[in-house]
Amino acid sequence: MTRLKHFYDPDDMSICVPAQIKLSELKSSIEKDQLYFPLAWDDDASLLDMLKLSPISSYSMIYGSWADNILGMNISYKGQEISIGGRVVKNVTGFDFTRAIAYGGWSILEPKDLVLRLRPLNKIQSVKINGELEDLLSFCSALARSPWALAIDVLDLNYSQKEVYVSFHGEQTEIEVLLQEMAKRAKNNQLSITAYDYSFPFSMKDELTVIHCKISDSMQWCELMQKELAGTGILHYGNASIIWKSEQALSPEVIDQWNQELAIDGGFIKSKNYSPAINSNNEASHHKYLEQLGLTP
Repeated sequence: MTRLKHFYDPDDMSICVPAQIKLSELKSSIEKDQLYFPLAWDDDASLLDMLKLSPISSYSMIYGSWADNILGMNISYKGQEISIGGRVVKNVTGFDFTRAIAYGGWSILEPKDLVLRLRPLNKIQSVKINGELEDLLSFCSALARSPWALAIDVLDLNYSQKEVYVSFHGEQTEIEVLLQEMAKRAKNNQLSITAYDYSFPFSMKDELTVIHCKISDSMQWCELMQKELAGTGILHYGNASIIWKSEQALSPEVIDQWNQELAIDGGFIKSKNYSPAINSNNEASHHKYLEQLGLTP
């Protein structure tokens, strides 16, 4: 099986890099061509560490999960080097398996190299919206269900500090129209709005816990995290993914218990240093694919 080689193709907006590369190193390679990988958020952390923590990030509102933006991988399996996926979506064999690994991870598979789909680094505008939690939730819910949601890059609710961050990109005229719309919606919900230089407020050095759940259950889980851990949490509103920063971590026993509850609706919870056992259905499908590759699970 041919191993994917490292490459950089700015015209095709794709690159193959070591999974352990830091975001700052990736940026230095591609910024000269006005490209970026929007789903990574900590300059000092490796791509693999961020991927293992959560397949969803702030910019998943518009670009989807990491699984939608990793075209191929070189992985290590029981000492064997395996390549899956490829350089472009249209002719990628094994892309579904790449997506499965990128979205849920699997402890016996170790990604060594990643083929990333890059994006144009356009002019970006961000605003911060403050107010009462109930009004902020109404704002987010109405915006996420509106046609304007298709033009929004980021819709993040800081649950503890009662702030919403909204980012969007485009030509100056587009940005002006979107700013007017956000200001109108903020006013209608009795919220204040200010220009803001957005960046994700947490780092991989923090004590982080991630929850994926139904949107309708997201407030319940935020309240539970606030009660159990205090700290502060960011809800990626368009994807019902919560990332929580606290001074201490949940115990593995609590994570396992909550994971069983979340798994009923396809969700999960994990911390930076602890992941529950993989879903048995996912494990079975991974074994089946490995068998098709002629490997012994």
